[in-house]
Amino acid sequence: RVMGGLVGVAAAARFWRGGLEPLGLAGLILLVLAGVAALAVGPRLVRLSGWSVTGRLLGARPGGPGRPAEGGRAGVLVRAGAVVLAAAVGALAGSAPGSTGMVGLAVGVLVCIAVFVLYRPEVLLLVLAAFPWVNWLARKALGGTPLAGASDDLLIVGSLFALVFCVLIVRRWELRTVPILVPLLVAVAGAMGSVCLNYVPSDVALFALRVTFEPLLFYFLGLLLPKDTRWVRAAVGVFLAAGVALALHGTYQYLTHAPMPASWVDAHELTFGTRAFSIVGNPNGLGAFLVMGACVSVALACGRVSMRLRLMAVAVSMVLLTGLAVTFSRGAWLGLAAGLVAMLALGRPRLLGALAVLGAASPLLLPRSILNRLTYTVTNDYLGKSAIGGRLYMWNVSLFRIAEHPWFGVGLGTFGGSSAFLFGYTRLWVDNFYLQMAAEGGLILLAAFLWLLWRTGKGLVAGHRSARDPFLRALTVGAFGSFIAVVVANVTASVWETLVVGAGFWFLMGLAGSLPVGQAEGFRLTRMRDLTAEPPVRNGVAVTTEVAGPGGSATDAA
Repeated sequence: RVMGGLVGVAAAARFWRGGLEPLGLAGLILLVLAGVAALAVGPRLVRLSGWSVTGRLLGARPGGPGRPAEGGRAGVLVRAGAVVLAAAVGALAGSAPGSTGMVGLAVGVLVCIAVFVLYRPEVLLLVLAAFPWVNWLARKALGGTPLAGASDDLLIVGSLFALVFCVLIVRRWELRTVPILVPLLVAVAGAMGSVCLNYVPSDVALFALRVTFEPLLFYFLGLLLPKDTRWVRAAVGVFLAAGVALALHGTYQYLTHAPMPASWVDAHELTFGTRAFSIVGNPNGLGAFLVMGACVSVALACGRVSMRLRLMAVAVSMVLLTGLAVTFSRGAWLGLAAGLVAMLALGRPRLLGALAVLGAASPLLLPRSILNRLTYTVTNDYLGKSAIGGRLYMWNVSLFRIAEHPWFGVGLGTFGGSSAFLFGYTRLWVDNFYLQMAAEGGLILLAAFLWLLWRTGKGLVAGHRSARDPFLRALTVGAFGSFIAVVVANVTASVWETLVVGAGFWFLMGLAGSLPVGQAEGFRLTRMRDLTAEPPVRNGVAVTTEVAGPGGSATDAA
């Protein structure tokens, strides 16, 4: 502890001498706090490792209940990890983003965090819930290094490894069936057929496959990572907090008239200034992410939860809806309306009439800028421009491509999407995810993806019917509303291709879809210290106890 403290003080002194840098200051504060926390819980980690299978592999000898582990190499490794973390803080001092010191910092921190995550993989739920900011901070910190572009890949691979370690080595959790697995495999087969039969270049094909299927891995993580009600509540809180931060940042951009590309608005719509985009870099993507948080917070505000939680949900809803409004994303607005209808149909069908009345009165209640933005889409001026070189034109071209190449399309990643734009195949966007998928990958891929969506929505409805906890019931209602909202938003913009939106959407769907597991009363996630290779012996008889597992209770060694 003394060594770690000295290194931290030296790092802080060097940092202040080198001048203030906002990113470095934020990283320094966070890492110092993490180092202090790691040093404070070090003895407990040693005690937990002594009672676990991994602790035995490290050489620690388990103690009895309430007693710490005796000796072993685990204590040395925990303290060594704390020193590495303190050294990583030192690497931060004076390091510019992307420099060698910053890369060393990232590696050191990742090593320390990885050791902890192996014992507590459920912590990854919180990291994945804050993915927009985690990914942004990682890319900023790593700068132009090769690790910057692969930060999301490293997070996914590390999370999957921690999940496998938890299931196979420590045996704290059991895997369950994944409802979207079969349609996903069919979709992957259709995509591979599209790139092979159309001779799509390998770099284009790899990028297109990654954009299409990488976000779906977040569904597996949200579904399969260990969790109980407490961790679900924490993950939802972090998810909403990330959305609030994005909404506040976007609102600040709107109020300060942050510069934006001129192509984001028509010349006749410059009355509202700028469109918020935050760190997402895309107003439609930001709107799609905020609409998910808005649906969840509105569901909690209308749910049968505590008054304190409802008031907090109301405040969060107001911030998210404000941020959603200043994105001026028509697709997100329409998605929100569809999501609210779906939420009431599932959770409060008697309120559908009141929502219809509110919708009829919306022209009198909405701000003039929002109302003009919506009504402009049905004017002859907009329809004429769109038919010449906008959405209507690209939708018409997409239908021709589908008719010419119905089964495997013109080649995944070569028409109207992110991949086609980056690799120079086209300068126009289809702005309809379903038409784009059918034109690029064919009707087989589109049918498999729609099947996948059907299984996802069906799982959310089943989760709502089986949930008994008021918070979990409200969460499933909000997740179902988010599901419908984003599905509708993708009719006018391919927001699933935005990594932040795709990751957030599929993580939320997996998290909510996993709620039927562990619904037994009194369910708690199995603790590490309840696992040991050999049961204690009293008077020559092995003593066992009941440990709550993901499917109820199971007999295990005490």
